[in-house]
Amino acid sequence: RGSSLSYSMQVSFLQKVSTLIFIYISLNTLNEEEWHYLKEIDSTDGHKIVLLVEEKVKGPKYDIRKLKNFQMKKNTFIILTENTISNENRIKASIKSFLEVNPQGCTINQCNNIAKELGILTESELIPDYINLSNIVENIFEPFLKPPLNQNYSPIAIIKRDALKLQGEWWSTWADNRRCLHRIQTSDEGIEQQMANHKRIMNTSRLQQVEHLQTFDHYFLTKIILYLSYQIDDNQSPYLFLRLMKSHLEDLTLVFMPKLQQNLKEEIAKKSSDRERREKIVKEISESSLGEEHIMRELAQIIEAVAYLPTPHDSNLISNMLTNYNVLELPRVCAKLLLSGIPLEILDGDVSQIPIIWAKRVFTELHNILLHEKKVYIISILGIQSSGKSTLLNTIFGLQFPVSLGRCTRGAFMQLVPIEQSLSLELGYDYIMVIDTEGLRGIEQHSCSSHHHDNELATFAIGLANLTIINIFGEHQSDMQDILQITLTALIRMNKVEINPKCIFVHQNVASNSAEEKLMIQRSILVDMLDDMTVSAAKQEKLAFRFQRFSDVIHFNSQSDVFYFPGLWEGEPPMAPVNKSYCQEAEELRKNIFQRIQKSPNEFQFLHNMGNRIGEIWSCIMKEDFVFHFRSVLELNLSFELETELAKWESNLTQRLTTWETENLNIFSRLSESEIEEYWKKIQPVISEECDSCCFKEQGLIISKFFKLHKMKGLLQDKRSDVDTYFRSTREKQADIIRTNFQRVYQNYINNQHVNILMNEVENELLQEIRELYNLHKVITEQNQLTDRMIDQIFSQ
Repeated sequence: RGSSLSYSMQVSFLQKVSTLIFIYISLNTLNEEEWHYLKEIDSTDGHKIVLLVEEKVKGPKYDIRKLKNFQMKKNTFIILTENTISNENRIKASIKSFLEVNPQGCTINQCNNIAKELGILTESELIPDYINLSNIVENIFEPFLKPPLNQNYSPIAIIKRDALKLQGEWWSTWADNRRCLHRIQTSDEGIEQQMANHKRIMNTSRLQQVEHLQTFDHYFLTKIILYLSYQIDDNQSPYLFLRLMKSHLEDLTLVFMPKLQQNLKEEIAKKSSDRERREKIVKEISESSLGEEHIMRELAQIIEAVAYLPTPHDSNLISNMLTNYNVLELPRVCAKLLLSGIPLEILDGDVSQIPIIWAKRVFTELHNILLHEKKVYIISILGIQSSGKSTLLNTIFGLQFPVSLGRCTRGAFMQLVPIEQSLSLELGYDYIMVIDTEGLRGIEQHSCSSHHHDNELATFAIGLANLTIINIFGEHQSDMQDILQITLTALIRMNKVEINPKCIFVHQNVASNSAEEKLMIQRSILVDMLDDMTVSAAKQEKLAFRFQRFSDVIHFNSQSDVFYFPGLWEGEPPMAPVNKSYCQEAEELRKNIFQRIQKSPNEFQFLHNMGNRIGEIWSCIMKEDFVFHFRSVLELNLSFELETELAKWESNLTQRLTTWETENLNIFSRLSESEIEEYWKKIQPVISEECDSCCFKEQGLIISKFFKLHKMKGLLQDKRSDVDTYFRSTREKQADIIRTNFQRVYQNYINNQHVNILMNEVENELLQEIRELYNLHKVITEQNQLTDRMIDQIFSQ
């Protein structure tokens, strides 16, 4: 950027390292100094020069024939250009043809040596331990570079498969079953049995991780752990070590990623594209992507697995890891990295789960390092994918969250921003914690549970933060409207957790001078809708006295909490300059945020309590087995309506069947003994018939109302099978209850029959004995002789 006349050292460097140099000149503005400079550049050997000359010349100072003298040399040629597609193709063709003949470029080491010759300071000179660290990192990657690099060999895929195994299938299985613990589905198994199964699978997954650690000796990860854990007292080296690791990982990725992306592009372009083939290539691309977050994620899983054991120090299973690799120091290492400016992945984007034990230990170590209680103000951001969230945070706070088109952030990352002492005294806080989140409604999340993931992420980001920036690209806010309404309902249901969030709206890529008037009506409608939703949700939770407006749940002022940003670029990237107005609006927003922080002296969180806070909010979110399942509040309300109708149907069914049952039990009790057996045989099939006849009519009405005639019937089509199952199970349950009652009455009849028979038998025996005694008494009386022996014999009987 800028005139090359002003940066002679940089131009000299580019001349020595470049294979091909393009110089754009205009004959209208070319002066003597520039002409002389152009000839100096052309006299340099070792590279090819392409002069891009503006073809239309209004009043040429220099005849174009002078420029054609340059073309006499082998290393220079001219393209007369206008900003047209045809010239663009000519330029691309010239680059391609030249590079095919001269494929050799300049290596990083050669560039480094050339920079030293020109007096440009490099990292190796600025950082004392740079060369040693660079050698350590190169040694770590050396074993993966020995096989010949070809399209069928991906070192990154091998590293992820073998060295980073804990974050794979075992962690994914544990996370899925952790979520299912509080979201039991209707099935033949009881609730307790299903919960026991999920816990058993979770325990099995952790045991598999522990068994893996027992014999773990993979070169890649053990070298990383050894370096990080034994550099615990060095504040700079772990940070630089990870930066070098990231650089090497990116270099490895660039070897294979372009080929895979080209394969995907060609597959998509085919008329008869194979979906399985596309999915396979997408999976290969995912497996060939590796960053520092994957390394930190593996360290987190090591700590989670170690914590699973009741007494890890006494366990022989992982004593090797604990003793030789000092793994219990890893949370402290991560805390220092967080302080040095490296973001911490708090929500795993691949499995949508938080390693709670890891998070708690990292924040505990963070507190121990800082020694004193540190107050933190938390700011999060939410928005649709590619709406400019990370760019906005980077601009406001000077961070380096990754930015690109598409999804560049997965899950949620937090970064600590220290506040300088003078400003800290003014604001009353020591740190700002910035949380960058994954883009919502991402096209990569094509599964049916994507809205579930988005709703969880939004609720977590809003619930944890003191202030949430709702980032909206352009004027359309319908997607965020749906997510906000679900989040609102969830926060009301989670009222036992002390949550007091605030939010501001940022509309990007709109003109602020006209946007406010255009969006005023939309914003008013949105606030009214959120107010109505608040009242509805509060009534359902019996909290109407507490929540009556949207601002009672999430503090928001529709007049002062809305900001408008113009587009980031002035023109088309990549060479377009940054829009100054964007930077000015970002500065105004930063000042506004600081004013809010200053006016909120009692909303701080202590660093040592952050781990518990995260665990508390995430636990509540995991227990919300109902609200997050819905894509929008329309679907949620329709589900409430359907549940109300089903409950009413079941109540009516129970009442009708109870009446029928009472009438028939009365008939049953009045029957004679000869009629009871026959009636019992006839009544059993009649019970099922009566239940079916009572059910089908109203059941058909409900199905017709919600799944055929309702104006929003499409929202509940995926629930049709669940409703049919509910109808069937309810009929069977009611039939079983009636059969049980009839069975009890019939069994009472059978028991009474047995009792009567036994009573008759006992009565006959007693009468027989009385007769015998009477006859004996009569004989004795007649003889009038009663001896002691006779008395004993009588009573002994």
